[in-house]
Amino acid sequence: VDYIEIVTTLKNDGPPKPSVQPADFVAFGGSTTPHTPETGFGDIEMFQAVPYLSATRGDKVSYAVASEDGDVLIPLMEHGITAPFYGSGLPVGSERSFVRWLIVGDGSLESTTRRALELKQIPHGTLSGAVQMNGGAPTQRVIVSALSAPMSEEGSHVVSEAYTDAAGNFTLTLPGGDYQLIAHGPGLGRSVATQAHVHEGAELGAGVLELGFTGHLDVTTAFVDRAGAPLPARPAKLTLVAGNGAQQPSDI
Repeated sequence: VDYIEIVTTLKNDGPPKPSVQPADFVAFGGSTTPHTPETGFGDIEMFQAVPYLSATRGDKVSYAVASEDGDVLIPLMEHGITAPFYGSGLPVGSERSFVRWLIVGDGSLESTTRRALELKQIPHGTLSGAVQMNGGAPTQRVIVSALSAPMSEEGSHVVSEAYTDAAGNFTLTLPGGDYQLIAHGPGLGRSVATQAHVHEGAELGAGVLELGFTGHLDVTTAFVDRAGAPLPARPAKLTLVAGNGAQQPSDI
């Protein structure tokens, strides 16, 4: 079991309530990164309504919350802590139950997204493929991100992402539509973006994504005085500044 179903039942002995909106206090933890399918890992607007809210990129655990009754309304998000409302308010006569789900994943966004789409009964399909280094070696625990549009376009964001397994394989569960797939990870060159289309209810192949080349930099420092005479070696700080087009870890 990878989710907990939370049911709150309100009993009302008085006049019918025209609108009741449940809410929870949720602490995902500061080591995770908030994510929504509409904004990716970007800023979440106050009181934004989303189908589900995830917290991912943790070491070994990720989370998501979703509601049986409508969207999740996020009043604020700070250090992994939020107090989401659910739905838009429902009438309560003598009794009414509200159902929410707390989904627990393996640290990846795919593990919680897949379950959220199933529980919410949102039509979806899957893309499966592989990631390899230059030369064909498989790569484990590389991130494969599905972007809403090419990275160069304004508003492009991560809709979902998955980790590769020991054989370099991955599967992404996504709503129907067009996506850009990119493989990346710390210290790795990104793959070339691949266009992919998801058909609802279909399991499709995404081919092989090949990671870009990486390298290292060796630096030897020499110290001189104002007159140009050599000085003994001493500790020094070297700062590398990215040029135009250089990949940055924060790009995705």
